[in-house]
Amino acid sequence: MLEDLLGNDASIDGLARSIYARTGGNPFFTEEVVQSLIESGALQGIRGSYRLAKPVERLQVPTTVQALLAARIDHLSEREKFMLQSAAVIGKDFSEPVLRRVVNELSHSPLSETELGAALRVLKDGEFILEQSLYPVPECTFKHPLTQEVALHSLLREQRRRVHAAAAGALEELHAGRLDEATALLAYHHEEAGDSLTAARWHQRAAEWAGITNAAESLRHWQRVRSLARLLPYTSETAQLGASACLVLLCQSWSFGEQYW
Repeated sequence: MLEDLLGNDASIDGLARSIYARTGGNPFFTEEVVQSLIESGALQGIRGSYRLAKPVERLQVPTTVQALLAARIDHLSEREKFMLQSAAVIGKDFSEPVLRRVVNELSHSPLSETELGAALRVLKDGEFILEQSLYPVPECTFKHPLTQEVALHSLLREQRRRVHAAAAGALEELHAGRLDEATALLAYHHEEAGDSLTAARWHQRAAEWAGITNAAESLRHWQRVRSLARLLPYTSETAQLGASACLVLLCQSWSFGEQYW
């Protein structure tokens, strides 16, 4: 794998052995080390044909892939870093239109299409994210779940909540004609944003939608409705939400067992 990544230039003799020694042969860790060397300017060229541009007498690599990812993310410009963090909040898979709306809503100065495209290219070239599809809308995915996890946890909790709220708004706008398909995502983002009442409403709608084809998934959403309703101030609406959830769970518990009750 390292030969395929690096090539056989005389200047990199011994580098593969050093990388292997530090990564233990973990493929993802290995790729991240190579990418970090490229970004630092130590390696120059193209895949399969790199040369060592400056000596690497001692390979300075964090001891874990998480630490290496955190260092690489920290070295991004503020624009690309916030875009990657926002994408991590949206999910492992995300559409460019949703990401664009989230970033522009939360940025002090909205980015132009050109700036957004350039930032995404940086993230793709750095192999943080991969292009997944172009039709009907451009969609991307994180190269590895660890990349998403590290980017997500590099945001403070309050910042994550703001991105979740913006993601919910973007999804509602972009899926206006087919909201039923996005109910589970909307419930998740509103709950993570700290809007428990709106989350309970969407969990109820998700439960009703899933009930047509997936009873177990429907009951999981009803469980969330019940749990959230219990935490909310008492009103006629929260009482109705809680009562509806309890009734469904009680009626269905005989089919699925006590884990749903």
